Amino acid sequence: MIHQYGRLSVAMTAFLLFCSCETDSYDTGDGNFSYLNADFVIAHTAGEKEIDYAVNDDDEKILLKPHITAQWATTPDSLYRALLYYNKVKKDAEGMRAFRISQVHVLQPKDRRDIEDIITDPLTLQSVWMSHNGKYLNMGLDVKTGKPDEPDRRQLIGVMRDTTITAADGMTHVYLRLLHNQNDVPEYYTSTTYASIPLTDSLRRARIHLLVNTYNGEIEKVF
Repeated sequence: MIHQYGRLSVAMTAFLLFCSCETDSYDTGDGNFSYLNADFVIAHTAGEKEIDYAVNDDDEKILLKPHITAQWATTPDSLYRALLYYNKVKKDAEGMRAFRISQVHVLQPKDRRDIEDIITDPLTLQSVWMSHNGKYLNMGLDVKTGKPDEPDRRQLIGVMRDTTITAADGMTHVYLRLLHNQNDVPEYYTSTTYASIPLTDSLRRARIHLLVNTYNGEIEKVF
């Protein structure tokens, strides 16, 4: 069972996922970061906060040697969606070296009738793509944020299954709407976070329309 969220609620101190690998200087040649690879994965915990392997969206298993620590992966023998930075070329017989792992939030679509307040405050859809194995719709989101007056004030992000239409050719079209509640959090600067929408068998057989309210109006992405 992958740990997931119907509507993502994250304190602003933890909301920002800094998902780019940072080094003090640029590495060239055959340095530690020469073969750095970044994959969306399902990560497995061998113990509390300890990731021992991951499976990427090409369904390739990545054994990690040594294991990597993830503070947010608190349940042993569980699966978490994550963005893994690792050395794909240089490896020993026992596994690959991981440099960094960041949590990717899983947004489980909810039916429209189950949502009391449909709020679509604008944000920026940086990128969206279907995973190679067809199991996820992945998104990079730019959100405006800042330090709120109330420390516990949170933004909310989720996905709503809005409308389902069967076309004359028999194709099912499912409209998914991204929900976002700024919740009076200040909009001082922009930061990028990543999320994945798990796709059920019925969604994988359908034409998916993702609707997102941006600062330039609503946009639609079709898969």
